[in-house]
Amino acid sequence: MFRKISTSKLIILFIILFGLVLILQWWDSHKGERSFNSQIVRIDSAAVSTLIIYPKDKSAGEVKLFREGETWKMSAKNKIYQADVNYIKSVLAELKKLKAERIAATDKSKWKDYELNDTSCTHVIIKEGNSEVSDLFIGKFTFQQNNNPYQRGYGSVTSYIRIKNDDRVYATEGMISMAFNRDVNMFRNKSLVSGKKENWNKLTFIYPADSSFTVEKQNNKWTLNGSAVDSTKLTNYLSTLESVSGSDFMDNAPLGGATIYKLKIEGAGLIQPVEISAAVADTLNRFVLSSTANEAKFSCKNKFEQHIFVNKQTFLK
Repeated sequence: MFRKISTSKLIILFIILFGLVLILQWWDSHKGERSFNSQIVRIDSAAVSTLIIYPKDKSAGEVKLFREGETWKMSAKNKIYQADVNYIKSVLAELKKLKAERIAATDKSKWKDYELNDTSCTHVIIKEGNSEVSDLFIGKFTFQQNNNPYQRGYGSVTSYIRIKNDDRVYATEGMISMAFNRDVNMFRNKSLVSGKKENWNKLTFIYPADSSFTVEKQNNKWTLNGSAVDSTKLTNYLSTLESVSGSDFMDNAPLGGATIYKLKIEGAGLIQPVEISAAVADTLNRFVLSSTANEAKFSCKNKFEQHIFVNKQTFLK
């Protein structure tokens, strides 16, 4: 009887142990997918001081965005330029929202499949002061077509990312690599004005001969050389001027061309007036456009200066 009981207990114990082994094996095989933090990038946007970008095209070289006092600069190919602050704010916000939806692979042998080898990926390093707070590698992205005829939309895009000192490959939503793989000039400051249109109170248009004029705000009313202006036309122009930006940089712009047009913007909050000038260039570029709000010079081959240097009729009723 004692032997029968002992045998029964041993069988039960064996079954229990075998079940535990199976559970542990299952848990071990899935723990990579369960034990990860979905937030890929942890940064304080206000404290970020440097972004270092190594694009997928390695021949493009390093692009470095860095704070210098109250401004942002960028360096590329041994040259330093003013950086696009709006781009920096936008990309930091996108990085903070980056979430891992799942783990696509757990071993570095799979990196090649996701274009995450050092030679095939986009590499981004983020620093706060001298401390490196994020170091990520961005690989390929895939597009999933929405084949459900009852659901609207064009499908979904998945990007694959890995983090320094972590062999796992994370799948995330979106095409974050597009923010870093771009022409180097896209990182540069292209704005031509500073301040807000609500704070401007005087625009002086300096043109050849006797065509110059002034639009000025006094006692909350805008006038042109003393005559009333069309408020809708004025508002439209100020909105355009506030958002105007260059696109074609002229880093080797010819010097000495005669200045044909000039606009001086004055207002509250401006330490000094903003002056935008157009000087004669060649036949292709037409004018070299410069601004005291930006150290860069721009080509006017796309005629965008016509949105800045307007005539009196732009404002009159």
